[in-house]
Amino acid sequence: MTKGSNYITAGTIIRVHGMAGMVVFESDSVLPESGDLFLVEQSGRDLRPYRVEKASPAGKAGRQLFFLKFVDIDSRSAADALKGFRVLENPGSVYVRIPEAGPAGDDLTDYTVTDAGSGLEGYVSEVIDNPAHPLLQVQLDTALILVPLVDAYITGIDHKKKRITARNLDMFTDL
Repeated sequence: MTKGSNYITAGTIIRVHGMAGMVVFESDSVLPESGDLFLVEQSGRDLRPYRVEKASPAGKAGRQLFFLKFVDIDSRSAADALKGFRVLENPGSVYVRIPEAGPAGDDLTDYTVTDAGSGLEGYVSEVIDNPAHPLLQVQLDTALILVPLVDAYITGIDHKKKRITARNLDMFTDL
């Protein structure tokens, strides 16, 4: 694929993060999300498409840094091969985003949430849209907590049983 005039620079891959193929992306203008399709400028005019599997803010003040995991980039060496390349996007493309599997975040309302490790159980009373990732408002017997919809806390979602398995929910009740 070669670069055309309809592509804009989205940012640059500045370094590798960890061993599982994650990179640190410095954004010029976009807030990357799972499902985004970016084009990596690899040698002059050659572009290679990469789909974002996971995206999260890297948390550096004053800079728009994000941790990105691309589909099929599963090792540090594969991610290292992308370091330093510009990332482009085609804002007019209708194929930029793939919907995530399963219902949209709003459909998680009323799902049961269970954390076997802490023994906490509740239900999702609301899904709050957040630029980094959705937040689940979970009503427990003793508290109302906000849980980020990320792998660190959500270990599984069973859409047929309307059940979410979680871990470390007790961290949110000790505040």
